[in-house]
Amino acid sequence: MLELKETNHSYYCQEGNYYTNGEAYKHMSWHEFKKYMCLGENGEFHDHDYNHVFRFDIIEVNPEVEKTHGKYVLRLFYMLQRKARNLSHDIYNIKEEDMEEINLFLKSCWEYLKGQWEEFSEIES
Repeated sequence: MLELKETNHSYYCQEGNYYTNGEAYKHMSWHEFKKYMCLGENGEFHDHDYNHVFRFDIIEVNPEVEKTHGKYVLRLFYMLQRKARNLSHDIYNIKEEDMEEINLFLKSCWEYLKGQWEEFSEIES
């Protein structure tokens, strides 16, 4: 299961959208994010065709804002495929008790992503 610690991905992905202002959304909790995105428990109402998560990062929050934003932020990077529009969601105050649900949500994103590359999935060892 995914642990609540900083990820170490090979290259950063800029939050928001370079070409359009206002495409970086902020949520103060996992619950607030789920409500905003109209997600059920474990993200079962997430429509990956319209809201495709292509990357996530868990980042340690700047200690100066840790008191109000928690120790970690979960950053989700989306591609809205019908509009070829990318955006991001920062979810603050991530807690250990959120991790099981976040893990299930991210696994559903991973399964969708693998389906987009299924021609290569047969090659996996």
